[in-house]
Amino acid sequence: MKGSQLRLEYLDSLRGLAAYIVVAGHFFPEGWVKNLPLLNLITDTKLAVAIFFVLSGVVLTNPKYDYKMNAIWLPAQLVARFFRLIIPVFAVTIFVWLLYSFDLMYYGSLPANYEYWEVYNLNYQENVDFARAIYFAWVEAFFLYDPSRSLIPPAWTMRPELFGSIVILIYIWFLQKGLIKIYPVYLIFFSFILVFTYGYVPFIYYFGFFFLGSALRHLHDEGMSELRYPVSIFITVLLFKTIFESIGLDSFQIDFVFASLIVYLLIQAKSLHNFMIRPKLIWLAKVSFPLYLLHVPLISSFGLYMMNYFGENNIDSSYGQFIIFILLSMVLFFISRLFLPFENLGITISRNIRPYGIKK
Repeated sequence: MKGSQLRLEYLDSLRGLAAYIVVAGHFFPEGWVKNLPLLNLITDTKLAVAIFFVLSGVVLTNPKYDYKMNAIWLPAQLVARFFRLIIPVFAVTIFVWLLYSFDLMYYGSLPANYEYWEVYNLNYQENVDFARAIYFAWVEAFFLYDPSRSLIPPAWTMRPELFGSIVILIYIWFLQKGLIKIYPVYLIFFSFILVFTYGYVPFIYYFGFFFLGSALRHLHDEGMSELRYPVSIFITVLLFKTIFESIGLDSFQIDFVFASLIVYLLIQAKSLHNFMIRPKLIWLAKVSFPLYLLHVPLISSFGLYMMNYFGENNIDSSYGQFIIFILLSMVLFFISRLFLPFENLGITISRNIRPYGIKK
């Protein structure tokens, strides 16, 4: 298995697209934009986050799990995963603190037709000092997340991301030690059981997304049976999802099923792989993590100032929101690019830690 096959770059691009879907979904209010067929797919934040978690299971189940591990392998992998996540989160948290420090968050009321977005100035009402920023990045975001105090609202996913990663790494350790065997069908069944504990048992339902991703990685590495017409099935699945959204048929479990099908069918649809690894999509994949973390703070600062300006100049929100979204996206892409060194630092530190515990 070589290069992009091992890395599955086309799935990285899917993560980038999902990150931008979260941006669009958080920006546009409930209403006609989100109710339009097809457009409701590119504003479906819950589906996008479900895809994140499934993809994490795919990535973490590295096909090289059969190497020899010593006693410190598992702790080393857990530390590596934590640093992979914490470095970008810490960098964006400091950015948010700087926005506070220079009074760049928007706190006032918005003009008529832009009132919906006032919810974004409720995110940042309390004073934030440097110590609070440090505590949020290193403790709250991963262990004690409180949405009412969050400095980065999208960071709610960091806790399930971290603990889902821990569960998968423990699973890989059991595989390597020969304590369990690979049974993708059983793993898929187990993932469904976990997801359907939603509403009954707290938190563990998130692990189902990771185990489903792990099962898909096993199927891929073992040479899964190819579907006939995977692209047609892929399009059909998207059409069903947009219809479900249009008629209000939505649930945590439905998002799980559709996210799993989308990842599975994209793996199958080899004719789409070359499209998915185009340079612009790969670039979007590279900035997807900072893009995801930065977008709410930027809506609460740059975005709200633009809305105030548009409203004061009598530019109606029915089309002003689209202009602001384009401007916001440009600023978001630019700043996300500036955060790439922190993203790369997290990756580098993680890669340097991971070899510890592997027997030579």
